[in-house]
Amino acid sequence: MSRLKQIKSGIADIIKYITFRIWFRGIYCLYAKRPVRKDKVLFVEVRDSEVSDSFQLLYRKLKKEKSTVFTYIICAVVFAEGENM
Repeated sequence: MSRLKQIKSGIADIIKYITFRIWFRGIYCLYAKRPVRKDKVLFVEVRDSEVSDSFQLLYRKLKKEKSTVFTYIICAVVFAEGENM
């Protein structure tokens, strides 16, 4: 592995660590102490551009019941070296 690739990989690892271990945990701890609204539902999807199939039925039912449903899509597209779209 070339030196530049090692540096890029190290930077990516640091960013991932900061994002998932520090930033998201801090946000969770902050909001976990707040009161819970019984009619509020949050779906977070990190692999697809929509709510996954396993949650679609639940998602639709909650929408019909007029629950407050929030959907957050977190997309991070990473291509392996040499892979084309």
